[in-house]
Amino acid sequence: MTTTHSPVEDALPTVSKTTEDVFVSIIMPCYNEERFIETALENLCNQYDKQNYEIIVVDGRSTDRTREVIKQFAEKRGDVSLRVIDNPDRAIPKALNLGVEAARGEFILRMDSHAAPSAGYVRRCVELLSKGEAAVVGMYCHVCPSNETVAARAIAAAVSHPFGIGDASYRLSQVQSQQAVDTVAFGSFRNNNGFFIALSCVALVVVAILLLRPKPRDPWRRVALGLLMAGVLGNLTDRLLHGHVIDFLLFNLHVRFADPWPAFNVADSCICIAVVCFMVYSFRDSRSRRDGIA
Repeated sequence: MTTTHSPVEDALPTVSKTTEDVFVSIIMPCYNEERFIETALENLCNQYDKQNYEIIVVDGRSTDRTREVIKQFAEKRGDVSLRVIDNPDRAIPKALNLGVEAARGEFILRMDSHAAPSAGYVRRCVELLSKGEAAVVGMYCHVCPSNETVAARAIAAAVSHPFGIGDASYRLSQVQSQQAVDTVAFGSFRNNNGFFIALSCVALVVVAILLLRPKPRDPWRRVALGLLMAGVLGNLTDRLLHGHVIDFLLFNLHVRFADPWPAFNVADSCICIAVVCFMVYSFRDSRSRRDGIA
């Protein structure tokens, strides 16, 4: 299945010359994409000023000619900064994390090896992100069948219809104007790891103050705060050492659709359990208050 991005030329602002002064990183996970990878790279080459632009392909150790095709393309287009990163886990979330860690750009755009972005797609994403009005920017996505078989055309039709895709507006109709949406196909965003580091530091201070308060001493509250602090510390450590949050445990079941599955993040699990403990504490606290009044 092939995905194309609609130009939507009239809906988006013109690009100023200063826009291309911002360094941009494209992250493209792939695995066994010898049929599509060259076209995908070719579509990206002229999207932006090559001096401020890099394409990072995160390959899951493809067993076909994907690496060879990428190497040949890099030799042919030596004017484009193209890097290949190894992704032995073959998991897309892991691939994106590896790409973000390696990215040098102020802005990061996630792209797919099956996608064909319209002319000026990267420039328009950068223009909109530079305005600071949205955290994530994307475009309308038109799904085309990869061949003319009945199955391929049926799948393309299903994922472009409300019955098959729900209310994902980026797939339902041609976008005529900019609008706020719940999600986009291939998001572009700022590489703002520093913001989350600062936010984590603030959260640590707040949790520490709450733990040091003498009252109340409910065990559920103290367990919740302890787990919350552990989770924040874990994610903060990841961001300081790796530039992003990583998965601590990754189970590879060596079966289809579970290679690997699932990715388990200990820090985020601590935060989720802390939320449950806080809920239990709030119910216990409200009950004790009612009993006290009675």
